[in-house]
Amino acid sequence: MTREDLEQEARIGLVAAIRAWRPERGPFPPFADRCASNQALLAVQSGFTRRQELLNQALRLEDTRSRRSTARDGRPPLAIVDCLATPADARTDPESRLLVHEELMCVLRALSILSDGERTALAGVLDGERYERLGPALGRTAKGASQVVYRARRKLARALPRVA
Repeated sequence: MTREDLEQEARIGLVAAIRAWRPERGPFPPFADRCASNQALLAVQSGFTRRQELLNQALRLEDTRSRRSTARDGRPPLAIVDCLATPADARTDPESRLLVHEELMCVLRALSILSDGERTALAGVLDGERYERLGPALGRTAKGASQVVYRARRKLARALPRVA
């Protein structure tokens, strides 16, 4: 979770505090601080749930070596091929090459079970797009875009074999 994400969650907590505050319950600043802190903490905690595991480990779907884009920290982003478990001699060892090829084919087959909207939504989220911007691109609300991504992630989790 990035700093901007936490700031946004704190703002959401502040808006909730503005709606919920009643003067008879005490001064507003400590109440708003508590609401904003709780909202940010809840976002961090929910980011580490099992439900978010696939998204937390996700990489770009396309091969980024051919593109000139870089990650936010200045390094070129990793492609999915870069993170497959490969031995050091994968380029020369035929067995290793076959295993890497089978892994890639498995990922590509799993991606083919997603609908166009699910692929678009998942690619958008993996590229760092927020649901508020992704929703209109999909013809949905932000919550609807979130549901599409959730469905796509569940489909992929079921389609990919478990690695021990």
